[in-house]
Amino acid sequence: MAELTHAQRVNSNRLAEEYFDSLMIRYRYIGSVEPTIEYTLYGQTFRTPILCGPLAYMALNRIHESGRMGLARGLDDAGSGMISAWIGDDELKALADAGFRVARSIKPFADHDRVFRLIESAEQLGAFAVCIDIDHIFDERGNYCAWAEGQLGRHTAADFKAYAAATKLPLILKGVLSPADAEACVEAGVGGIILSNHNNRFPSAIPPLAALPEIKKIVDGRFPVLVDGCIVSGVEAFKALALGADGVLASRVFMSAFSDGPSGVTKKLDEMTAELKCCMANTGTASIGAFSPDVLSRRSW
Repeated sequence: MAELTHAQRVNSNRLAEEYFDSLMIRYRYIGSVEPTIEYTLYGQTFRTPILCGPLAYMALNRIHESGRMGLARGLDDAGSGMISAWIGDDELKALADAGFRVARSIKPFADHDRVFRLIESAEQLGAFAVCIDIDHIFDERGNYCAWAEGQLGRHTAADFKAYAAATKLPLILKGVLSPADAEACVEAGVGGIILSNHNNRFPSAIPPLAALPEIKKIVDGRFPVLVDGCIVSGVEAFKALALGADGVLASRVFMSAFSDGPSGVTKKLDEMTAELKCCMANTGTASIGAFSPDVLSRRSW
């Protein structure tokens, strides 16, 4: 029998799932009201704080013929939006022209001028934000990643500060898990961060939820802090919001739902939003941002 690799033994997704499962909810009923779950991010108002994160940029057409446009339709019908995976200008324009709320993902290319150009076109084409995934700079051997769409390379806080200053759009950095990176994001004046383990890209990653409280203290309300990773129901979304997330991203959970096309995505997201609302109603949480600090308890047995 082959020996398991470290990545197989200490799977970052499993660690994130275990952390979610270790958090117990303190239900409270007296005086509770039916909650409102309307959510605002960067001037966009959504019917749910659950947005779709970057999702397999080449796989969607293989799941359903409607592709990313169909995914966006399903999300929009549920009152949500997406942070896209890598897409070109034509696809971004088509999504924005159709009225879908899309934040554009941009890779940390070694050619920084290319990053500036992509940010500029995102603003011109109607994205509501731009997102750079800082956890895709290196490959699994520790080399700068020679990605299919271009060579990726080193970026500093000064680089991100320059990007942020070059656009009216909020600049989001995805993949923040350490206090050091959170402090660098504050220094750079970015518009938001996403705590993410990039779907187990590297092993033994601290669960995003475990990193959230310390990073929230560092950010101190300067910009939204979103959480991504292993959110597959409204219950996980509730726990992330209760720990201080300003919004949550779900991703791969929508891939199986998308086999039924846009309506499958809408149905799944509606179910997740209903689960979130149920948790809020049964804990006296009247609205997003009104979570009691003692609504969760870490299991010790």
